[in-house]
Amino acid sequence: MLPGIAASDSCGRHGGPARNTIAAKASGLQLWTLWEVALVAAIAATAVVLRVWNLRDVPFNIYPDEVMTGSVAERAYLSGPAQAPVVQHAVE
Repeated sequence: MLPGIAASDSCGRHGGPARNTIAAKASGLQLWTLWEVALVAAIAATAVVLRVWNLRDVPFNIYPDEVMTGSVAERAYLSGPAQAPVVQHAVE
């Protein structure tokens, strides 16, 4: 998203504001105001900071039960809504 904002901003600088406004009106798109660009940049910066904030406490490996849970969830998602095999055998 940020590269697109930077590209549109650089087009505005090099093409001039009149050309950018004409292109925006022709395409039906509205230009972003400065506060909107600043808000998106602040949200992205906050997301990066929160993502890399405490990397020292990230687990160094993934345990087998997590892999099995992920595999079961993936199979359930791909096969669609159905009754779980374990429940089916327990009822019979």
